Amino acid sequence: MTSPRDNEPVVHIVILNWNGVEDTLECVSDLLESAYPHFVIHLVDNGSDGDDESQLRSAFSDGRVRVSANPTNLGFARGVNQAVQEILDDATVQFVALLNNDTSVDPQWLGALVQCARDHDAALVASRMVNYFDRGVMDNAGHLWLNTGEILPRLTGQPVAAAGTECHLVGACAGAALYRADMLREIGLFDEYFSTGYEDAEHGLRAFLCGYETVYCPDAVVYHKVSQSLDKVRDFDYAVSIQKNIHYTWLKLTPLSVAVLNSPFILLKLILVPLTAALFGRGTLMRAHVRANAQTVRDFRLAMKARREWQSKRRAGIWKCLRFQKFFVSVYAGYFFRYMLTGRKTVFER
Repeated sequence: MTSPRDNEPVVHIVILNWNGVEDTLECVSDLLESAYPHFVIHLVDNGSDGDDESQLRSAFSDGRVRVSANPTNLGFARGVNQAVQEILDDATVQFVALLNNDTSVDPQWLGALVQCARDHDAALVASRMVNYFDRGVMDNAGHLWLNTGEILPRLTGQPVAAAGTECHLVGACAGAALYRADMLREIGLFDEYFSTGYEDAEHGLRAFLCGYETVYCPDAVVYHKVSQSLDKVRDFDYAVSIQKNIHYTWLKLTPLSVAVLNSPFILLKLILVPLTAALFGRGTLMRAHVRANAQTVRDFRLAMKARREWQSKRRAGIWKCLRFQKFFVSVYAGYFFRYMLTGRKTVFER
């Protein structure tokens, strides 16, 4: 492991591989060229079907790359949690980064994240994630929080130039983010109610509500092969689980006063979205939302149990929550014109 100089912290970077060895080889090779030299890569093969593990072990002799393997696919949340918990057992660790294996990083990426965390005393730093195949288009610039409960990626599909300003957020995409270890030790890791999808949204909101700052760093550039990993698991059940996870997160985390103020908009969404889908002949979209609503009712007690377990740590007040929420109308209007009127498939129909 490289010894830090001038009080520069060693960053522990966790990357999961699942049947994506070629992407992973490119990702790790880029990281090894990082201008910020103080890092260790924890490369975990998450139960791949073929010989990914052996290829990864033979590809890297650099001492900064540590390869391990899970006998089965644990999913993203459990796979990350297992790796990160082992890192956090070392009390000297200050920073953990998560990086998707289907990314290519700019050499300045890691250093920019660390500098941003230090400048803002931020516990969570979001990257500027750019579409790998069209590098003039954004993939993700951290998360925004709607008053209908959803936590969504910012600036997806927008020009890269639109994402050039630092700002405070309610969370970051775990595909390329930096976390302070002390924050993780206090609020915990990903909720394992989730398997793959939305775990970072819940965790970012949890950090926000516990009083931790999330900052978007436009200088931390990552090129993401959009949905390269998710397309391997995306089906109707996955679409249902994402919508169910949105409901679970809202029930678990939303402060009561904020929930009361948001409830008219939540009810409007629960009624109008499946109704609109039905009127426009989008049966798959309608069924996904209806089934997710039913599964939310089934899991209501789980959400309430999780709510009781974390509430004592909440420090953010009602006004801060409302200030960070975005009113839903403009977002939903965009969805309506982009999908309903054009017939394009939503993420729930792919």
